[in-house]
Amino acid sequence: MRQATWSSIFVLLSMLATSCSSTRLTASVGHDYMVDSSLPVDEMTAGGLELSSGPEEGGFGFELGYRHSSGSFAGDKLELGEVYVGPRYEWQLDRLRPFLAVGASLLDSDWRIGGVTQGGGLDLGWYASAGVDYQIMESLFLGLALRRTFNHFDAAPMFEDELDNVNAWQLALRLGYSF
Repeated sequence: MRQATWSSIFVLLSMLATSCSSTRLTASVGHDYMVDSSLPVDEMTAGGLELSSGPEEGGFGFELGYRHSSGSFAGDKLELGEVYVGPRYEWQLDRLRPFLAVGASLLDSDWRIGGVTQGGGLDLGWYASAGVDYQIMESLFLGLALRRTFNHFDAAPMFEDELDNVNAWQLALRLGYSF
C-alpha cells in the first residue's frame, strides 16, 4: 500500500515538471551520515532519483525526488524511503550549474529485526540542499550535492516508545540528463 502511495505522489509531481522550460532527470548515489540520533546506525548507503525544472538560463524552479537509504547494525536493518519537493534556485555559469534548495520531506521507515519487517511510520519534515552540476555534454551532467534532512520517526521497534531524530547529512554523486 505504501509503495503505491509513493509512486502516485512521484507520478503526479513529475507531470508538473513538464510545464517548465528546462527539465533535468538525475540519479544519485552516496551516503547518509546520521547526526543527533540515538540510533546505532551512523552511516547508511543511499540512492535516489530526482526531477528538477526551471529556466534554462538559471533562476527559480523546483525539484522533487525519491531517496532510499539502508543501514544495518547488530544483524538488524533500517531502511528509509524519502519523497521530497521544494523550490530550487540555480545559476548558469558556463558549464557549471550551482543550486540551492529547501523543501518538505516525507520519510517512511522500516525496521527488519530478526527477519521480520516492522514499519516505523511516516513523518513530515524538511530539508535543505546545495550542490553543483558540471555539463559534460550538451544534455549530460555530473555533479555533487550535500543535503541536510530534519525528520523524526517512531523508533519503538528498537527503543521503547522513543521518538528519534533522523537528521542526516547526505552526500551524493549525481549523474543526470537534461531535456
